[in-house]
Amino acid sequence: MTDTINVQVQDQVLASASAQFVIPVVNNVAITTASLPTATQGVAYSTPIALTGGIPPYDGLVINTTGLNAWSMSGANLIGTPSTVETANLTFLIGDSVGVPAAALLSLTVIGPLTALWPDPLPSGTINVPYSFTLTASGGVPPYTYALTAGTLPTGLTLDPATGIISGTPTVTASFQAVTFSVTDSSP
Repeated sequence: MTDTINVQVQDQVLASASAQFVIPVVNNVAITTASLPTATQGVAYSTPIALTGGIPPYDGLVINTTGLNAWSMSGANLIGTPSTVETANLTFLIGDSVGVPAAALLSLTVIGPLTALWPDPLPSGTINVPYSFTLTASGGVPPYTYALTAGTLPTGLTLDPATGIISGTPTVTASFQAVTFSVTDSSP
């Protein structure tokens, strides 16, 4: 939006001059981000803070009022590499090149990295004896999905991808086989 102003100046001898000025009128900068994506401990994080109004360039300051991790702003982006798991209340102060800064309080959850917690090797089974072992994980964003990514399970055993349970009754004697399992979480 713009506003036009006409200015006319007259001196003592009645000489006059006039000019027309166009003045841009913009709303003050406002933070429109309603929530922040989850961060993972030890993983570089960067997310834009959505803004309206104001005149770029934008610059800001972020204060972690409840947590231990250090965060900073680069333009209108929140950046940092969290070192601790926490839910932090972050206060944002963001300004533009000419206006009054905007303020917002947003919560950021930092989760632990996804970690597989099963032993290597897995417990041995016995032919014709029911077998059950649960693959487990921690961190990340549950629910988890488990998969056999290399090798094959002994005949009679299966892996439930939703629970991580390897179960069944081995039906043949087999020598040690190398198998690889993976776990993925629900985060992007």
